[in-house]
Amino acid sequence: MVSSLTVTSSGRSTGWAIRANGGTQRSLRLDRTNLTGFTNGIEIRDALGVSIRECRIGHTHPTNPKGIGIRIGNGRTHGGNGVTIEDCYFSSLDKAIVTHAQACLVSRPIIELCHTGIETHGITSVLSPWYDSTTDVAHVNVQPNTIGGGRSGTGVLLLGYGSSGWKMMYGTDAERQRSVILPERLDFPPGEDASRPRGVSFGQVVIDSHGVVHARDFKKLPE
Repeated sequence: MVSSLTVTSSGRSTGWAIRANGGTQRSLRLDRTNLTGFTNGIEIRDALGVSIRECRIGHTHPTNPKGIGIRIGNGRTHGGNGVTIEDCYFSSLDKAIVTHAQACLVSRPIIELCHTGIETHGITSVLSPWYDSTTDVAHVNVQPNTIGGGRSGTGVLLLGYGSSGWKMMYGTDAERQRSVILPERLDFPPGEDASRPRGVSFGQVVIDSHGVVHARDFKKLPE
């Protein structure tokens, strides 16, 4: 367990503030850790039952976001399973979180001055994320799995989303079909893109704020 740790770089070090790249990290817990000034924050190559809670990660270059706040897995040979990232604050980063893990939970992240909030290559549940207006690439970017020939699952379960805008990105249609979005409220319009309306989303089926169901087709169940 790592708790109440502060690590500061005055020169925007290009390395990782905390890095675990040897072996499998089991039941590792990082709490109340402040990592400031580094280009990259925490990297755990192979994570099993890892929790990262109440951490502050970022640097002091708001006009030039770079680096990654937390990376789980290396995207080639290792990912992880049973990872929790909870109540963490991220600032001035290219990507706040990149995860290749299965069964990854990201709860109540605060993301400011970052190009991308959460990039997932595994199966991730995101609860009540908050973004500021500078998140210009994607709030959540759902990409294909790149580990072991891409055999593991992908997709996102996104709960309590929408108050900070709507910036979803998908690597392919498969990632979109595997994703479910339940907004925190449903008082916003479906948007101008008829092919990707906003609302309660079950893959490519969307229910907008007017109660309209957007789908490619309907099939009646047998009596």
